[in-house]
Amino acid sequence: MKIEGDRLVIVTRDNGIGIAKSQEIKTGHQKRQSSHAVSNMHSRMSLLNKLYRCQMEISVGQAFQDDDYPGTEVRLSMKCMRANEINE
Repeated sequence: MKIEGDRLVIVTRDNGIGIAKSQEIKTGHQKRQSSHAVSNMHSRMSLLNKLYRCQMEISVGQAFQDDDYPGTEVRLSMKCMRANEINE
């Protein structure tokens, strides 16, 4: 967790096989299965952005420059706000 300008940034990384390789090795059943987690998260972030004007953003990508274990990085950022700014 760190502050970048006026934004609070939280980054989490792993050193696994990465998103692309994970997609390649999914079974037929796994490919047919639909996950709602990411769309639900974006919906909640949109609601929080409207309610509190916190400008939340999320990005997901490759964590490392490694062909075998590129990992995954999730980066969440939001505008830093003082308590009195939340309800203005």
